[in-house]
Amino acid sequence: MKDRNAQARARENASAPPLEATQWWNPPMMNVAFRAGERCAALNGEVLRFASDRLRRDSEFGFALAKCRSWTEAAELQRDWATKTTEDYFEESRRLLKLATQWSADMVEASTEEA
Repeated sequence: MKDRNAQARARENASAPPLEATQWWNPPMMNVAFRAGERCAALNGEVLRFASDRLRRDSEFGFALAKCRSWTEAAELQRDWATKTTEDYFEESRRLLKLATQWSADMVEASTEEA
């Protein structure tokens, strides 16, 4: 069954007219591609920044936890760490959502520009 569906799609695609290379190199299309690349780089940079910060803070937490002299001190430290971690993840979600929203707006704007 899967082979028949794949073969049917291949026949449909073979009968569709190919896109000309010039369609991909026109200025509006290139603007979309460049902006998408910039936004991907910004998104990747943000994710790497967050991961780096979290690894540093988690490492600091581990060292501080090892220095605790009582269970109460360790529990308080863990509570503070969990609260800060949750706040960090919510803030990162907000940042990524903002970047994604900007990306979408840029793509719409770039795709509707006149040649």
